[in-house]
Amino acid sequence: MKYDVLLVHEWENQPLVREHGGPVRMITPQLYAWKGAKWIGEIIFRDSDELGFWGKRGYSNTAEPWLNDRYC
Repeated sequence: MKYDVLLVHEWENQPLVREHGGPVRMITPQLYAWKGAKWIGEIIFRDSDELGFWGKRGYSNTAEPWLNDRYC
C-alpha cells in the first residue's frame, strides 16, 4: 500500500518478458527484494497482514533494509 510500489507490465514500451516476471511483476523499492513478487498469480486485498512464503521460513515480515531487518 506504499506510494512507490509498482505493478510493471512493460519495459521500454515492450511487454515484460516471462524471464523478467512478465506479464506482470511487482517492484517494492523500499523493501528487501523478497517482499516483491516476480510472478503474480493473483492479488488479494486483506484487512490484516499474513506471512508470505519467506516470512513463514524465518525472514522478517517488515523487511526494512535501512534497519538491517532481514530475519525474525
